[in-house]
Amino acid sequence: MVPQFAQLQNGYTRLWETMTIRSEWAEKANQAARAIVNNKREYRIVETLVGVPWFVVGIIHQMESGGNFKTHLHNGDALSARTANEPSGRPINGNPPFQWYESAADALHYDKLDQVTDWTCERLAYELEKYNGFRSRTEHNINTPYLWSGCTHYDRGKFVRDNIFDANFRSKQIGAMPILRSLQLLDPSVASALASQTPTAQAADAGQLQLDVKELQSRLAKLPFYGDEIDGSLGPKTRNAIRAFLVTQQITDVRNWTKARLLIAGKQALCQLDGIDVGEIDGIHGPQTEYALSVYEARKRGDRTAEAWRDQEEKKPPLVKAPPKSTCWPEQSDVERFFGEKGENQTKLIFPYPMRLAWQTSTVCRSTVCHEKIHDAALRVLTRALDHYGIDKIRELGLDLFGGCLNVRLMRGGSAWSMHSWGIAFDFDPDRNQLRWGKDKAVFAHPEYKRWFDLWEEEGAISLGRCRNYDWMHTQFAVF
Repeated sequence: MVPQFAQLQNGYTRLWETMTIRSEWAEKANQAARAIVNNKREYRIVETLVGVPWFVVGIIHQMESGGNFKTHLHNGDALSARTANEPSGRPINGNPPFQWYESAADALHYDKLDQVTDWTCERLAYELEKYNGFRSRTEHNINTPYLWSGCTHYDRGKFVRDNIFDANFRSKQIGAMPILRSLQLLDPSVASALASQTPTAQAADAGQLQLDVKELQSRLAKLPFYGDEIDGSLGPKTRNAIRAFLVTQQITDVRNWTKARLLIAGKQALCQLDGIDVGEIDGIHGPQTEYALSVYEARKRGDRTAEAWRDQEEKKPPLVKAPPKSTCWPEQSDVERFFGEKGENQTKLIFPYPMRLAWQTSTVCRSTVCHEKIHDAALRVLTRALDHYGIDKIRELGLDLFGGCLNVRLMRGGSAWSMHSWGIAFDFDPDRNQLRWGKDKAVFAHPEYKRWFDLWEEEGAISLGRCRNYDWMHTQFAVF
């Protein structure tokens, strides 16, 4: 008989609060956590589809398939066909080859994880132990290595094959709970979400769950494009309504878009309809989409500060002095005279190391477009960063998670033109350095990034994180 959560909850609390990761396992836990954070975008898509928090999706992905995006989450079969092993014939809907997130959403639905509403550390432990099986606990009286391997609550004992338990075998796989502990240190939104007992706790900083499917259906019904039940299901009628709406917004190449991409595009189009700058309606959840959704939610609450807070912040003096070489570059108010028209005088910048697109990390970026006057300085910074950190450390720190350069738009949270409009600003790792995060949350505020910002400042560029304590992702070749 499967134990009930209420029977085990207090035990999980005791184990979690007294858990210590063994020193020889700490790096394994950190590596797994970094891999999950680096692929946060993919896990967020699954969260949007089924409501299971992105970090839970990531932990299961690490535990079940080592983070392999080429196989079904159900059982490790290839995505080129439906699953052959148990459970077989999944996903039922759609046609192979499957996108990873489509199959992952089906796997979580199949195991009923989408029915969990309150995610705490204890509930996460219970659901993952149930997912893997309770037999280590019920038959052998040990804490399952699936959860606790690598910490002080597990020593030895493991099912080495189906129905074969070896009492002396030590698991070589890091457990889910040490990974969770490392995740909480890497990304503050994980701890916030679990403390609030709901996966939507992170939505104030990241808009991926805002503007839910029911609200989207209601808005589409009023336009009118949707005439069916408001049930929160992203079924064929809802998807067709989104497609019809997108066509009216001059987005026509949507026939083969996935459910997740259609959902994001529908949200983007509604933001644009409401006069919120969302950038390109492309069905990709990048930083501008997150900002637009946060503005949408703020407007529903009657809060207009999300759209204007930056105008007030820019009037305050910087927290630190401008770097010595900043005299090479103009003040923000004088950029058009110095650099010319927005979007003009651009040139190709070939990166000295491969970048990954921050909101779609499977996409490798070899180059970008920037203003010709800052090309050489930016190239020197990135080349020296590679020399200092090395490619492995760069990937570990997320200095290869490219968030963009040229983008003609207004500042997020302000009324002035963004420095990106002239191709003189760069963003890196936006997920872990979100716009309004200060040094208490932003990863780039940590000591290991000091040399990164020193290199930019040695070329006269400034960091908004250092100067303003927000937008730590952002550096620019213009001063205040």
